[in-house]
Amino acid sequence: MDRPRRAVRSNPSRAAKAKRPVRETRSTVAYFASPSSPSSLSSSSSSSSSDDDADLDLDDDYEDYERYSINTRSRTQRNYPIRKRKNTINEDLAPPRKYPRRTLRGAQGPSDKTIIPRTPKSTATTPTSAIPTTSAVYPPWETTPYLVLLCVFDHVAAPIRDPSSRREDVFETVTSLLSAARTCKAFTEPALANLYKCPPFHHPWRYTKAPSLSFSQFIDTLNLPSGTTVINYRPRVEILRLAVRTTLIQKHNANYVSLPDVVQNLPRLSHLEFYHEFDEPPYRKLDEHVRFKCSADELIRTLEPRAGDEQSNDRTTLTELKSWRWNSRLTSESLSLDRLEQFHSNPSFATLRKVAFVNYQLPSWGLTPRLRDSEEMQQQNACKITELSACISALPSLEHLVLESCTLVNGVLLQRLPQTLKHLELINCWEVTAEGLYEFLLTHGGHLQSLTLNHCQSLSLAFLPVLRSACPNLQHLYMDLSYFRHHEHYADNKPEYETLLTEDQVPTWPFSIQSIEILHMRKWGRRAAETFFGSLVQSARDLPQLRHLAFRVALDIGWRQRLELREFWVDKMTKVFKRKSRPPRNSSILHDTPVEVPPSRPKRRSTRIADLSPAPTSSESERSCVSKKGIARASAMSKELKRLKGSGMLLKERDADDEESEDELAAGHSDQTRLNRKVKKISRHSSGNDEYIHGLCDVVDIQVDNHRPMERQFDMDDFLDPVEESDPDWDGGDVDVFD
Repeated sequence: MDRPRRAVRSNPSRAAKAKRPVRETRSTVAYFASPSSPSSLSSSSSSSSSDDDADLDLDDDYEDYERYSINTRSRTQRNYPIRKRKNTINEDLAPPRKYPRRTLRGAQGPSDKTIIPRTPKSTATTPTSAIPTTSAVYPPWETTPYLVLLCVFDHVAAPIRDPSSRREDVFETVTSLLSAARTCKAFTEPALANLYKCPPFHHPWRYTKAPSLSFSQFIDTLNLPSGTTVINYRPRVEILRLAVRTTLIQKHNANYVSLPDVVQNLPRLSHLEFYHEFDEPPYRKLDEHVRFKCSADELIRTLEPRAGDEQSNDRTTLTELKSWRWNSRLTSESLSLDRLEQFHSNPSFATLRKVAFVNYQLPSWGLTPRLRDSEEMQQQNACKITELSACISALPSLEHLVLESCTLVNGVLLQRLPQTLKHLELINCWEVTAEGLYEFLLTHGGHLQSLTLNHCQSLSLAFLPVLRSACPNLQHLYMDLSYFRHHEHYADNKPEYETLLTEDQVPTWPFSIQSIEILHMRKWGRRAAETFFGSLVQSARDLPQLRHLAFRVALDIGWRQRLELREFWVDKMTKVFKRKSRPPRNSSILHDTPVEVPPSRPKRRSTRIADLSPAPTSSESERSCVSKKGIARASAMSKELKRLKGSGMLLKERDADDEESEDELAAGHSDQTRLNRKVKKISRHSSGNDEYIHGLCDVVDIQVDNHRPMERQFDMDDFLDPVEESDPDWDGGDVDVFD
């Protein structure tokens, strides 16, 4: 027998008038006794007020329709209500009116989204939207001055001007500037001005079209008259870094791109640099040649003034460069090393503040040891070093020097460099040693502000003990001690020095240092590493401007000793130098948000309730006293261990403790006794001076492991597809192959 159904929206309670079944069970008795049964609903509906007359009329109409539909069914289905079917309704009969859903809104009162008028005779309500509790204050971007917007977008465009930026960062920056230029008229000119200040033709960012096509369209845009464009693009370009392989070697209008055609319409150009992918890591194609060659006559013709109209912002004056990049691969014989000293007297190059020399090798490079050590070859090497030093000294305003992939760079050349250098970069220079750099810093390091030493295979950290006295104005120190193979199938990328740093060589740090980043430190011992980290902790009081610390340390020692060193020194460096930052401010609003103060708990006015609390028994009081003493003793011992572990005494006593451990276990000593003995033994040799908390570094990144540095370190990003290239989500609309 079918069980009677409960009243639902499709089966209203007034229409579900079912008789009691012949056989009564527990379920049927409970159903008809419940307040939601048809009998209870009918009784409750009969006692309703007269305010529901309209609803009762609708119910009567619905009863007539239900009675008609039940009479058309068979007699066997007559005892219980059956769900109405569409095919049982007479088509001539009009469909019933929709049954309105009853709500209890009138009993609950008005909702939060309605406003009740204050007029006593009014019954209408007006819906309103939710009012925010705090109103955000935005700056008036449309009326912001042009120079302010120019400074804002200048910070956004910073990755484009940095040659070491990642491709993803450059792509995101270009997309942001283009989106801002399309936002409103006030943003168009400052956003495009920062984009054209340094066009991203050097970075291999994701072009929407071929790089050569983009560069051709860039030249065509510059050739347009200034009155036909939205803004004048010619005076916007100040920095031009070109990848030779994707720009200057390609054809433009059926002809190869010439350098004068590129620079002739750039009146404010001050930085011109050429790059080639063969000069980048892993530096195994330094001896290969390319088609592009820049001659002296072409370069002078490119930078000389041209006849034009000053009102149209054409270049009518001589171009004075501030940075230039010499590359032996990209210059002809007219710009050989012996002629560069005279060429630097040209007015366009006499104002250089930054110059780079890339891929200048010794005449003996690549020869056999017998020919390399000959007297004639030694004289040629000395002559080339003299020519390079003369080229550098011929620039009176030089402040930034970059020497990359040059075997001419050694201790002799460093001693001949100008003493007014503020920035020095030595990249992939195999002949640079710590002794040569040590002597250079003592004589030429007084004005240095940044020192970059990357991939120098013979350079160790032995120069750090004189860094404070030799470089009092040094602000940035960056070193990358990873090296590349000269031959792809030979493992010749190992360090050429014996030891990176010894225990006796204690580094000293300048007062003005702001960032220290040394990567892939290896080939040294545990005690030397402790000396290195200890020098920073001891000098923390004298480094008020330090804001960035990053070290990658590889130690070939036992995993237990490496674990102890990592746990102690990483925590200690973080504790001493890491800034304890406050939670970030809400960027959506400018005004100060009110701080909610939690209500204080009211004080108890009467002490009678407290006096009635049961007093602890003697066993409970002893247990609590013992537990408090044990916790205090354990915390004191842990602090003592953390303080003394850095001094190296724990590691010094490790061997003795291991020898005595068997005797202690045999004698039945507990771990607590061993720990107490170790703390007392080490505390005799340690000092109790408190550590100085620096707490001003935004970045403290220290990694200690035993990984061997590779030419390319793979991470999670190398195994994930970019969002633009990922497959779309499956929507289930594909055709089944089995149909």
